[in-house]
Amino acid sequence: LAAKILDEYMKEFQERNPTLRVFAAHLHLDEATPHLHIDFIPYVTGSKRGLDTRVSLKQALSSLGFKGGSRSETELNQWVQSEKEKLAMVMRENEIEWDQKGTHEPHLSVLDYKKKVREQEVEELTEHKNLLEHDLHDISECVDEIQKEKEQAEKERDAVIKKTEVLEKRFSALNSKAGLVDSHAREYGYYPEEWLPEAGTLESAKSYRKRIFPLVKKVANMIQALYSKHLELKSKNQKLSDRTLDLENRVDRLREEISVIKKENVALLNVTYDMDRVVAVLGENKIKEAIEVAKHLEQANAKQKIKKRRTERGGR
Repeated sequence: LAAKILDEYMKEFQERNPTLRVFAAHLHLDEATPHLHIDFIPYVTGSKRGLDTRVSLKQALSSLGFKGGSRSETELNQWVQSEKEKLAMVMRENEIEWDQKGTHEPHLSVLDYKKKVREQEVEELTEHKNLLEHDLHDISECVDEIQKEKEQAEKERDAVIKKTEVLEKRFSALNSKAGLVDSHAREYGYYPEEWLPEAGTLESAKSYRKRIFPLVKKVANMIQALYSKHLELKSKNQKLSDRTLDLENRVDRLREEISVIKKENVALLNVTYDMDRVVAVLGENKIKEAIEVAKHLEQANAKQKIKKRRTERGGR
């Protein structure tokens, strides 16, 4: 129906406006509000100066009967209002009433329009700048925290590496002691005839046992002590091995964390460089002013929240 109404309106447009030469008209139905784009050239004939036919919107509308008056009652404004009424008439013929909400903005000159657009751009840039400044503040704090975490992680890594070196030395010493225990065990375990004294020619078994018993007992006690020491060293060795493995895993984790922190630092540095570019474009003074405004707003919001909490407590 909208297309039909606009089509009927367009069919009479040229006849109604003979001094507005239409060279293109486009009907748009792919947007929220169906509408027409009409391209025309305003002209007048019978000019007394220069060419007989000249391009002039003011004179073209004047020849159609629209005479300018006050600033708000220009030829163009009168003609636009007239065309709206013509469109409203076509709408009524199709049983549609024009709901005039009075929200139409006045026609702006090119200079005023550009000025308005620039003001909107400035507002958007200012808002974007404020957001960037807030982000920069958060990023700066985050960079400081990450830097501290990185330094702490590096200290822990160095401490773990030193501790690992100490444990490796102790581990090596324990291995040496374990080797000594094995050596003694082999010395007194495989060939007893090499260290037991031989019996005399006429010595009785009872006398021989009595003579070597203290030596055997001493050797047995030594072996028992060595075996106990061996078990103790073996246990310590296992604990040190587990501790060393745990520390090595911790070193690996710290290295991974440091790698992640370095990557985050690179990303944050890129953001910082972008903010430096923003400062270079907008100026340091404007940045400082915006930061002060942001701080003032934060303080005001904080005071408002405190006041609200006090009010809620008083209501209870």
